[in-house]
Amino acid sequence: MEDTNPICAKPYFMNHGGATHREYEREPHLDQVDREIGGGPKGHEDETLQPCSPSHKRSGTLEQAIEYELKYGQRKLNPNMEPKKLRRLISNRLSAQRSRMKKTQHMYDMEKKLGDLQAMIAVMGPQISTHISLQAKLRTENGLISQKLDTLAKKSYKNDVEIEVKKAEMKRLKELQICLNKQEQLNQEVALKIAGCDYSGLEEITSLSFYNGGSDQMLHFDSTNFDKPRFVAIRNNYTERRVTR
Repeated sequence: MEDTNPICAKPYFMNHGGATHREYEREPHLDQVDREIGGGPKGHEDETLQPCSPSHKRSGTLEQAIEYELKYGQRKLNPNMEPKKLRRLISNRLSAQRSRMKKTQHMYDMEKKLGDLQAMIAVMGPQISTHISLQAKLRTENGLISQKLDTLAKKSYKNDVEIEVKKAEMKRLKELQICLNKQEQLNQEVALKIAGCDYSGLEEITSLSFYNGGSDQMLHFDSTNFDKPRFVAIRNNYTERRVTR
């Protein structure tokens, strides 16, 4: 059954005749070759090898592969084939085998990474959903807080304006009070000056009794009972009496 998963789909050549399953099967006679060159699959890496130079290594490996292919190879070769042509044929087979192994290992690594990523997505998916919900909640709270801050800022501005108006009113009232105090002081000074001018008649004024509200009252001019309006009325009355005399 053909794999329909686009992520895990196999390459085209694996499903459409580009490379058959037989080509990916490991040839038995190449195990010895891979052990000697160190290019075999995992599991053969612990084989002890004799150190040799690269040229000697390639030559020995190729000669052993040719010998093994002639004796035990599944693909029958002509023993009378030219040595140069035979070496080239076996070398091509070795290169193709290594290339197929690298591709297989690469596919295995990619599938392993894919599995790890899918497992990570399965774990991180719920966490991402939780964080998205939390972010939406925080965004809503941020909007409410911004509205409250705007309201408080407007209220603070209004209070500042009212404070400035009240300060100006207090300043005006203080200035008015100072003017009234000065006017009162000036009036008292004028009254005292007027009283000083008529001082010669104060003894006569204090000895008189005037009718005020149906009762007689003796007037005493001192610092405790001085009343300017009454003093003015008394002075006017006294002046009229003197004129009538």
